[in-house]
Amino acid sequence: MVVAFAVVLFAAPLQLSATPAHTFTLRTLVDLAGRSVTIKQPPQRIFLAQPRHFYALMALLEDPTQRLAGWNYPLAATDPDIAPLLEQQWPALKRLPALQRLPSQEINTEALLSEKPDLVVLPLSQRRQIEGSPLARLLDKTATPRIYIDFNQRPLVNASRSLKVLGKALGADQRASQLTAMIEQRQRLIRRRLADLQSFPTVLVAITPGVKVDCCRTNIKHGFDDIVTAAGGRNIAQHLPTANSLLSGEWILRHPARFIISTARQSAGPGGVRMGAGVTPADVRHDLNALVQQLPGWQTLPAVRHRRLMAIWHGFHQGPFALIDLEQVAKWLHPQRFADLDPHADFNVMLGAAAPAFRYATLSGSMQRTPYPPTGISQ
Repeated sequence: MVVAFAVVLFAAPLQLSATPAHTFTLRTLVDLAGRSVTIKQPPQRIFLAQPRHFYALMALLEDPTQRLAGWNYPLAATDPDIAPLLEQQWPALKRLPALQRLPSQEINTEALLSEKPDLVVLPLSQRRQIEGSPLARLLDKTATPRIYIDFNQRPLVNASRSLKVLGKALGADQRASQLTAMIEQRQRLIRRRLADLQSFPTVLVAITPGVKVDCCRTNIKHGFDDIVTAAGGRNIAQHLPTANSLLSGEWILRHPARFIISTARQSAGPGGVRMGAGVTPADVRHDLNALVQQLPGWQTLPAVRHRRLMAIWHGFHQGPFALIDLEQVAKWLHPQRFADLDPHADFNVMLGAAAPAFRYATLSGSMQRTPYPPTGISQ
């Protein structure tokens, strides 16, 4: 009974809240880079170096566009099917200044300062590139605070920390505390239920097949590998004596995994898997079956023959939603232990005031497994 109560503890919608400007006091926080940053007043002109950090603002603020000054490049450059759905609810996104049109880690210092930001939000992965650079020196000179957050390198470890840092910087402390409490409670529950696990099912982690290579890019000791490990799985590439993130087809056939889990995006290339906003479950199943047919030897893999080939939206661990990845992967790997987890419901809670069109379109094809042999698909 105690476990069941814990799972539904946060099922009711969380209220978005931010500290009113007149109650906002000077505050000092420590960001994900370990830097002490002082915020003197509520930021009203926020600049995002990584547009996907908008998902975190979306989870924390009722109208995140009211406090945005611009971003390095438009969200549509990386998430072209999601951006229009968000623009339906927040038309200001269409007019939001962008320093460039295509994805890049480079930031035009003069163009950035011309937008007069009062807070610059940066991905932790760019810390070495930025600290000590002319950009950092000019931000210091103009007393423009900058904070580093991370939802990508170590999604489970850093999601709560990043939401807390961002919530404190924005004066959305209460909402950030509610979300992080839910995230941390769910992670504790999963750890507790896996504590007596004696064997860990093997998993092939395939990152966005078709986007850059057919197969298989993977994550080793970061990113989705963190998700699989925390969900009670063993990434077959985890102990390779190399940091190379590409696995050959021959190696995969020599090390058959019990499960194959692909992350996928809406705009996959030829031979890829579509997933996310505007993608139907039938689309995903079609793509997974096609992937099996085109990769030599995959039809013989145990994961394929026993219908343990899955796909999940790549965006869950590109924003603050890594918990959703964790819950769904845990349900796939250990269905009896986690039958009562509801990642769809928790995703709705985390989205806050986000447009229903975005919510349901994203979920319609975000967590799928394929039947095999293919059914209802012309070959």
